[in-house]
Amino acid sequence: IEVNGVPVYLKPNQLLTVHASPRLLIVSSLFRQCAVDIVVFHAPTSSRPKAVIEKWWMWLVATLRVSLRPGRPAIFLCDTNSRLGSNQSPSVGGHCPQTEDTAGAHFRRLLEEMGMRLPQTWSQCVPDGSNAEHTWSSDLAGKHRLDYVAVPQSWKEGTQVWVNYD
Repeated sequence: IEVNGVPVYLKPNQLLTVHASPRLLIVSSLFRQCAVDIVVFHAPTSSRPKAVIEKWWMWLVATLRVSLRPGRPAIFLCDTNSRLGSNQSPSVGGHCPQTEDTAGAHFRRLLEEMGMRLPQTWSQCVPDGSNAEHTWSSDLAGKHRLDYVAVPQSWKEGTQVWVNYD
């Protein structure tokens, strides 16, 4: 992480685990110059029943509402197992759109509520010629964009997507 162009290295004693469960981890930085909450989650796959998917997303939203500090920026690193882009908003742009599914609708509403955006869905954030339209591939299921990094809307200026597949 950089603060004012200077690399910042966080130490374990500068991080506080706010929530830890098999599908959700919330860590809060205690470093004053880099006060941010980091949220990592893994949503159920689209093969699960719709009721299971909806219940999980409602649980996630409720957990985030009580776990994240108001006014403090958050970064989401997530495997949403969702498709979105056909319903654009200040949170979701039109770059490489997919038809929004049930999980995608829940994710988009969460981003809107939290004032966050997905840079990889905005063409101005994606380098020309990069391959940002998929994050997951399978010989059987093809290629899909299911994984995202979400940042606060206030970080809109200067946010760029770095695409590098090893």
